[in-house]
Amino acid sequence: MYNLVFTDYNGDGWLVAKLNSPDDAFKAITKDVKARKFVLAGIQNFKIPYVRWWGDVETTGITYDVGSHTEFYHLYKE
Repeated sequence: MYNLVFTDYNGDGWLVAKLNSPDDAFKAITKDVKARKFVLAGIQNFKIPYVRWWGDVETTGITYDVGSHTEFYHLYKE
């Protein structure tokens, strides 16, 4: 199992989803952005302009940057 966590600009984080595979992360991120209508990067009705990721899910976890310089998704192995 994998935990997908969102971290906001204050450094507060919360669980977005539990995933069976890291391959499901982007689908879960997209769903979360649409469902919550996040005001990421101060933009109402945020649409994901790009995706960058780094890290290793087996060791440090993967960080996903979906267009905000201060808010990120993180994927960790349980």
